[in-house]
Amino acid sequence: MKVLLHRGSDSLDGELQRQAGICVPRGCDGRGYCRQCKVLLCSGEWITEGTRVVPLREPIPALACRTRLLSQTGEIIVPDKVTGATRIVDDWRGEALPKADGIRVGIDIGTTTVCMVVMQDGHIVGRASALNAQRRFGDDVVTRISHASTLAGREELRLAMIETLNSLLRQLSTTQADAIGVSGNTTMCLLLHGIDPTPLGGAPFTLPCRSFPVLDGHALGLACSGPVYTMPPISAYLGGDITAGLSETSPSPGDLLVDLGTNCELVFCTAKGLFCGAAAAGPAFEGSGLECAMAAQVGAIDHVLPGLRYSVIGGGEPQGFCGSSLIDLLAVLRREGRLSREGRLIPPAKHFSLAPNARISEAEMEELLKAKSAVSAGIRALEAVGGESVRRLLLAGGFSLHLDAKNAAAIGMLPDVPSRQFGNTSLAGALRLACDPDSLPTLQELALRPQTVSFNDVAGFQEWFLQGLFLE
Repeated sequence: MKVLLHRGSDSLDGELQRQAGICVPRGCDGRGYCRQCKVLLCSGEWITEGTRVVPLREPIPALACRTRLLSQTGEIIVPDKVTGATRIVDDWRGEALPKADGIRVGIDIGTTTVCMVVMQDGHIVGRASALNAQRRFGDDVVTRISHASTLAGREELRLAMIETLNSLLRQLSTTQADAIGVSGNTTMCLLLHGIDPTPLGGAPFTLPCRSFPVLDGHALGLACSGPVYTMPPISAYLGGDITAGLSETSPSPGDLLVDLGTNCELVFCTAKGLFCGAAAAGPAFEGSGLECAMAAQVGAIDHVLPGLRYSVIGGGEPQGFCGSSLIDLLAVLRREGRLSREGRLIPPAKHFSLAPNARISEAEMEELLKAKSAVSAGIRALEAVGGESVRRLLLAGGFSLHLDAKNAAAIGMLPDVPSRQFGNTSLAGALRLACDPDSLPTLQELALRPQTVSFNDVAGFQEWFLQGLFLE
C-alpha cells in the first residue's frame, strides 16, 4: 500500500496512524529491535536511525518507529504483511452456555487481539474482533507494563483499550446490556480498571488485587451501559483468561491445560492439586523479533505439510510464516533430514527458503528452539512438582485450533499424549459469566486453587531447558 504523508511532529509509525489510520505493529515500543514495522521510503527526505536519507532510484527500507519525515511530504510503501487483517479466533468448544434473558456481552481482552460476542435471549447474535490498539506501545506484556510506569503512559494504554472495545461495540450496535463479562490476562484487566500494573513487572511480582469492582460500562469509558463483571486472576502472569480456561475445561488429574498465546500459561491438575506457571514462549511464535514471521493474516503460511508443501491464508503468494506453520516447519524439516538436532540446516546454509517471500534464518530457528524449550522445560517442572506425568493435553486459546499437536510433540515442545482442542475458552468464560453473574464468587474461589510454581526454583529446570534446545 502506497501512502503519501505530510510532515508532522511524530515518528513515522505515529504519523501513519494519525494521517492514514494505519496502526503498524510496534512490538518493542519504539526501541527498534522487533523489526515488525518495516516500510519502504519512496520519496522525500527522512531521518532514520539517526541518518538522513533521500530515496532516489530505489526505495529504502526503514523501521517506522525509528524514522521521521523531514521534508514537507514523503511517500512510503507499507507492505501487506504489516497492514493485513489478522485471523482472530472467536470460537470455542465445550459445554453449552446457560440460557439468559436480555442482552449479554462477553469480551476477551488479549495482549494481541480482542474478541467480543453478543447474546440476546440465549442466542448469539453478533461477533466482532480486532487487534488490540495497545500494540502500538509494545507487543508483549512486559513492554506494556514498562510503558505504564507513568500515569500518562498508563492512561494511554487504558484509552487504547477502550478505543478498541468501543469500536467493536459500534460494529455490534450494542449500547446497553444486562451484563458484560470480561476476561483477559492480569495486565489487561488491571489497565481496563485503571489500576497500576507495575508491581507485576518485577520480583516479587505482586498481584495488586484478586478481584475487580463491578462497575457500569459507562464508568469504565465503554459506549455501553450495564454492569461489568471481570474474571478474577490467579497470579501476576496467569490471569482471568486462565481462570476461565479452568472453568471451561474442568481438568481431571493428569490433564495439562495449555494456553499458548503471547505467553504460554500452563496449569497441571494432579492428585495433589493444581500447579501452574507461565513460560515466555509465545512472542517468538507470534512473530516478535523474527523477520520471517507474521500474524495469522492473509498471505501467511499457516501449515507446512510433508514434502514441504504448504497452505496460505487467503491463497496467493506467501508473505511469511505464522506461529502454527513455524512449529510445522521445524517438525517437517527435521523429519525429512533437512535439519540437525542442533537446529542447523542440512546442507549448511544461512537461510532456508520455502518460497521467495518466506525464508527463515538459522538465527531465527534458534529463537524458536528457545521458545519451545521454555515450554517443554516448564511442563517438566510442573510434572516434577506434581509428582506425576501428563496424560492428556487440554489446548486452549485461539492458537490451539490451528496447532498441530503431533508436530508440537515431534519437536519436543509438548508431550506426545492425547489432546483436546477447546479454542477461545477466555471468551467462552466471559460470556458464561455475563449469562450467570452469580457464578463470580465460585470463579473467585477457583482462582485461589492453583499453586503458582516459579520454574527457575525447580531443581532440574535449567538442565531441562538446555536439553530442550535440541530437536528430537
